[in-house]
Amino acid sequence: MDAAAADFSEDLRPHLPQIAGALPQPVVSAEVLSIEVGEEEAAAMIRWTGDTDVVTIRSRWKDLGGGPLLVHAEPVD
Repeated sequence: MDAAAADFSEDLRPHLPQIAGALPQPVVSAEVLSIEVGEEEAAAMIRWTGDTDVVTIRSRWKDLGGGPLLVHAEPVD
């Protein structure tokens, strides 16, 4: 969890348990479906697969002074 939290912006860290709870348990694979890089931020769609569940998460990343940090994440239908 500490390694994952390091990629989260300060504003998003309190939501880490909710985001992690949306992922299949256990996660057995992940597939990057798309990455869009813009001037201000990047967006990624990642499909997380577990033993019985599949969840796709849309995330937004920004460079906040020391490298890219996750600033938003939500499940996609």
